[in-house]
Amino acid sequence: MYKNNPSNMCDVLVDTSVDEIELHKAIKDLVKTVLVSEPNSTWAAAADECLDVSAICGGITNVLFLVSQLNSSEKVIVRLYGNGTEAFIDRTVENLVFAKLSELEICLLYTSPSPRDRQ
Repeated sequence: MYKNNPSNMCDVLVDTSVDEIELHKAIKDLVKTVLVSEPNSTWAAAADECLDVSAICGGITNVLFLVSQLNSSEKVIVRLYGNGTEAFIDRTVENLVFAKLSELEICLLYTSPSPRDRQ
């Protein structure tokens, strides 16, 4: 449903202006929602307390988070667009490129943007 599909937007909103607890909860909800349709996914059934969210430093135009399942080796990176970056990055084109690269297995799995990423 979301895999390699830049036109199907996920309904989970991630507001980066909230406190860390709320932010991490929203990120966990986003991951569960997006990955529930993946074959053999363990993400949808994972309890929030079994998921760890940590910020990744180094994003130039994006805010990055690593989400890990504490009881397995499963990990995903959540990339949220930085505020105002749409002024100089065409996110529609970027999404199409990342979806195609993912489809060709040249980059990590691409899933569609959340509403925050389309602001």
